[in-house]
Amino acid sequence: MYGEAPSGESIYVVEDSHLIGLPTKELLNWLDTSFAMNVIIRKILESFYKLAHERSTLVRMGTAQDRYKYYLSIAPNHVKRIPLEYIADYLDIKPKTLLKILKDEEKQNEAIIQSKCEQIDQFMQQQQAFKRHGLTLSKVAEALSIPAHELSHLLNVRYKKGFNAFVNEHRVNYIKEKLRYGSDWKHLKIEALGIQGGFSSRSSFFSEFKVHVGMSPAEYARVQKTN
Repeated sequence: MYGEAPSGESIYVVEDSHLIGLPTKELLNWLDTSFAMNVIIRKILESFYKLAHERSTLVRMGTAQDRYKYYLSIAPNHVKRIPLEYIADYLDIKPKTLLKILKDEEKQNEAIIQSKCEQIDQFMQQQQAFKRHGLTLSKVAEALSIPAHELSHLLNVRYKKGFNAFVNEHRVNYIKEKLRYGSDWKHLKIEALGIQGGFSSRSSFFSEFKVHVGMSPAEYARVQKTN
């Protein structure tokens, strides 16, 4: 880029890397003799000017918050990899300023996540969506207007369960509540109660109930009568 003169640029290595240095004389010779090298240099130049444009855009931004948001848009994978002080240096802001931005963003994200969890709970508990046969992750995601991959992530991270385990737990809890009060289900067989609760078959109902409760539905009902 600069001929024989030093570039004045600095390189920060934050991960294991290979650094290859080539004399300018060799590069110029390859440019004269190799079509492939011309293509490579053109790609390098494109990358260089793209980075230069990004830096000039950052410099013109007024607030540290705007700079960080822009940085997220152009390099989303770098945030978890590069130490905070290097990102702050790149954005030309103080590390403590960037730390405050990250904490504020975390609070906002937590509020959004909490709101979505309340949506899920309301859908499953108040609307008793677990009773619906053929319920799938995509159907619940569509009903809640939450992307399916995001819903799956929330269930795994916040509820520590996969989708099927999450739904079946609600079904088992519903049936346990019914079995505590004989008058609520005495007109039904226990198998029918399982179907009412959302299970698609007798075998899946009995199997899941035993996994969650440690005994069969009939045994659980007998225990409730003696208490």
